[in-house]
Amino acid sequence: MQLTATAKSGGSASPQITNSDGSQSPFVIPKGDMFVVTDISIQRESVVGTAGLFNVSLVQDLGPGGTQLRWAFVGAPAQNIERSFTTGIAFCAHARLCLVNGSADECLD
Repeated sequence: MQLTATAKSGGSASPQITNSDGSQSPFVIPKGDMFVVTDISIQRESVVGTAGLFNVSLVQDLGPGGTQLRWAFVGAPAQNIERSFTTGIAFCAHARLCLVNGSADECLD
C-alpha cells in the first residue's frame, strides 16, 4: 500500500491512499487495528532560498490535544530521504506528516 501526504512549511498533512489509477482516497486505521510503516521516501517539492536544516516528522494523534512523535529527520539532505525500518513503525491511530516552519516550502511523503 502506498500512502502520500504533502505538507506545507509549518504545517502537517494526513496521508492518503494512492490508488492504482493515481487517484487518492482517505487513509483510516480501523479501531483495534495497527498500520506498520516499513519504508519511507520524502522528496522536497521546492526549497527555501538558503540552505538550511530540513526537519520532518511522523506523529500519531492520541486524542484531544495529544500527539506522540514516532519518527523524525533533521538534516540538510542533498537528495531525497529514503529509509527502511527493519521492525517497522507501528501506528494504531491517526498519523500525520509534519514539516517544521522554514525547513522547506513543501514536501511530499
